[in-house]
Amino acid sequence: MHHDQCAELAEQTGLILPLGEWLLRVSCGQAYWWHKGNVGDLPLSVGLTAHQSADADLVSRVVRVLDYTGLPADRLTVGMPIAALRVAEAADSLTVLADMGVRTSLDDFGLSPDDLTAVEEFQVGAVRVARRLTDRLLGVGSTVIARLVTAVHHAGATVTVDGIETQEQVDWWRAAGADTATGDFFGVVCPPGDIAAGFQA
Repeated sequence: MHHDQCAELAEQTGLILPLGEWLLRVSCGQAYWWHKGNVGDLPLSVGLTAHQSADADLVSRVVRVLDYTGLPADRLTVGMPIAALRVAEAADSLTVLADMGVRTSLDDFGLSPDDLTAVEEFQVGAVRVARRLTDRLLGVGSTVIARLVTAVHHAGATVTVDGIETQEQVDWWRAAGADTATGDFFGVVCPPGDIAAGFQA
């Protein structure tokens, strides 16, 4: 089952909160193991669903996981869908996590004026451009998007683009000023051991 389908089903059944905490614990433990194994201080980025973002116990869950795994707070980036910030609990949790030293990100970012305002208001360290826009924006002049990306940079955040699959997308988003990108172009999903081997090669 695809990740998005699994997450949607977990949201519908109410399992997303315990499942999400378990996944966070496993991934933070893996990141800590890489750190202790001299693979490198690989950062870990975890994207939350809207339901997880609005969880009143989100901060407590993150604290428990960091205490259990030993992963330093600044090695973890927690991303929330930008639409989730309409819920007061989500906005409050994002602020508290940042105050704890956890890095924060706004996901499903649409490069609209309202989205840019949210970057400034919450002082996040990164944004992730919505996957649905990755290819659609290729028809827009890169200088237009570059100005928006520059505005994000001026607000103190980096720009990551999701869903990169072609060299054309890489070249276009690089010209637009994006900092990093993810997607099958850079490698398909693989076991943790394969990732570590790639860094040691």
